[in-house]
Amino acid sequence: EIAAFRKSIEARFGEDGAREIARATASNKPFEHSSVPKSEQARLGEAAKLYSAARSGEVASRQQAETERLAARESQSTRLKQ
Repeated sequence: EIAAFRKSIEARFGEDGAREIARATASNKPFEHSSVPKSEQARLGEAAKLYSAARSGEVASRQQAETERLAARESQSTRLKQ
């Protein structure tokens, strides 16, 4: 569901919009888009926060996997040297 949500936001606002959402959320500023009616801007802000959290979680997951991969590689390298 999270991946589908991220993809729908990215499809709706494009890559540039997705980056803009991430920047706005990181700087604690509201994300607004001209195609969204004023009455829906608050909901858009909530969606932007959720999108940013999902994106951050995915990045953290990738970094963790990379760290584990490097640790396993280092461990294997150490064993081979002995």
